[in-house]
Amino acid sequence: MGEIPSLDSINASLSSNDLARQKSCVTFLQAESKAGDKGAELWLGRAYHNGWGIEKDLAEAAAHYGRAATTEETAIRESAQQWLLQLQQEQQAVKP
Repeated sequence: MGEIPSLDSINASLSSNDLARQKSCVTFLQAESKAGDKGAELWLGRAYHNGWGIEKDLAEAAAHYGRAATTEETAIRESAQQWLLQLQQEQQAVKP
């Protein structure tokens, strides 16, 4: 079993300019998400929201944020709710 990356490591990987590093991180997060990790759902939302290592997809980002917001873990839930609100505000700002 591999070492679980720190939050700083995940953030650095996703926001790096190294596409291979971003994609590798997204692959890891997708596997963790399928295993039920709500923190991974939050990070996948961020990846889809920003187009980090995966094509930008705001609907997919919202879905991941929504799943992350169902956790009992307060920090993850509140962060997911904040990112979902920001995403909704961004979408409203671009509507004619």
